[in-house]
Amino acid sequence: MTMHFARQLLALTLFMMPATASAQSVSEPRTGSSADAGLKSQAVSTEGYISDNDYPPEAIRNYAEGTVVVKFTISTNGRVPVCEIAESSGSDVLDDTSCKLIRDRFRYTPAKGSDGKAIPETRTQRIKWRLPGGDERLEEMTPSTLEIELIVAPDGSVKACKVVKALGYSPNVSVSACSYMMAHRKFKPFEGTRDKRITYHDTIDVADVE
Repeated sequence: MTMHFARQLLALTLFMMPATASAQSVSEPRTGSSADAGLKSQAVSTEGYISDNDYPPEAIRNYAEGTVVVKFTISTNGRVPVCEIAESSGSDVLDDTSCKLIRDRFRYTPAKGSDGKAIPETRTQRIKWRLPGGDERLEEMTPSTLEIELIVAPDGSVKACKVVKALGYSPNVSVSACSYMMAHRKFKPFEGTRDKRITYHDTIDVADVE
């Protein structure tokens, strides 16, 4: 898979198709120190999520998917300082991303022991990473073309977005596509003072083999 096509997958499939690259997290029974210390109340989640937009570009580029089970500790300040892999997804990138997102985003009201004081709590969580897929009906696939043009400033920000061509898509794709690009596409800063033009081109064509 070329870098250009990988970027198309990351940037385009998320709003083009309902069956997108996805990450689903499911909490499992807690284990560890909070129960051992005499739990009065368990930690309560106040912040934190893992969404489709978090699918690592490198994992998409390498067709990596799988289910990872992580084990993490919620500290007495409600943060997650420790996260480790209990069961690997088979992809180091997906494993590392799972723990990084939990450490960076997840926040809790800490658990309390029988004396009412905050105590650490250890939990496990299963995260399913799935690429777009499934059994598509070829007769329901229609020819389509989507071409999007971005103007990127030297600081990496997207200054402008324009749908150049949209054949076989809903009438509002120009709004939804550019809204997504402006909100989620990020680039590393580059040298020079002139803006760069980037064009994404995605085409679907189904034909009989002669």
